[in-house]
Amino acid sequence: MRLQGDYTEAQARFEESLSLTTLIGNKQERAVALTGLRQLALYKRDLQQASRYLKESMRLTKEIEHTSGIALLLLALGDLERCRSNGEIAASYYEQCLALTRTLNDKVSMAGALFGLGDIARVQQDNVRACVLLKQSMQLSWEIGDRSGLAASLETFAWFCRQIGLPERAAQFLGTAEALRDWLQIPLTPTLFAEHEHEVLALQAALGEVAFNETWSYGRTMTQKLALSMVARIPIPEQSEPSSEKHARSYPAGLTPREVDVLRLVAAGLPDARIAEQLVLSPRTVNTHLRSIYAKIDVSSRSAATRFAFEHKLV
Repeated sequence: MRLQGDYTEAQARFEESLSLTTLIGNKQERAVALTGLRQLALYKRDLQQASRYLKESMRLTKEIEHTSGIALLLLALGDLERCRSNGEIAASYYEQCLALTRTLNDKVSMAGALFGLGDIARVQQDNVRACVLLKQSMQLSWEIGDRSGLAASLETFAWFCRQIGLPERAAQFLGTAEALRDWLQIPLTPTLFAEHEHEVLALQAALGEVAFNETWSYGRTMTQKLALSMVARIPIPEQSEPSSEKHARSYPAGLTPREVDVLRLVAAGLPDARIAEQLVLSPRTVNTHLRSIYAKIDVSSRSAATRFAFEHKLV
């Protein structure tokens, strides 16, 4: 129920479980109920209440020496501190969780810790570390069949792609993640919704609403396996290249970096289908880019567009 977004019913069930497990003295199940209540408190942004639930759950879990439960709670503590924007403290909890999960071979908590560390690196714009960790998290989620974890990792990797100047990939991955959530019937959590909306607006501004919608729609049709293969092909960014420098270059006639990519392939003599294959776009998206290019440079043919590319040293 919590995963499906029915938070009121989930709250009632967890509270009922907490009462019953307290009555019969089952510390392990009581800790589980507290952990569930902690997540719901997090959704409400009641971080103090979430912290209280976590502390009590950790106390009980340590009393019964439930090692895998401790690993899960270290992951939860990392999530809590990440919500508080305490990156260093959150990373410390995630690292402790990773150390413990490696001894237990607990791949579920391991994937969660890798995701948390990757998201912290993304926020800190440590692009190399973010790329490596988020890829590892996605691959592990895929291997163990954790599709909800895969959706979350794919969304965050999409935000990362926009950050490093790959807006089409970002829109595609968000489309794939949305389709996966629809299939699982697992909505975005309240803690993710605001950032998700911000990213969508940023991508619409970068691509234009029409190109964004077409690229997003194409992403929804991609299989999870195809999305993961595309993720794997995205190179680890050059750490030495400042992100501000990467975005500083401007192109003639207001062309975007992706439109220049398309124009270069047009100048190389490739047909639309081959351009789509080279750039991993849908033919319809390529056509949208071409219409935009023609309008910006005021031409109506591929030969004229090619001449423009050579005259402006784009090839």
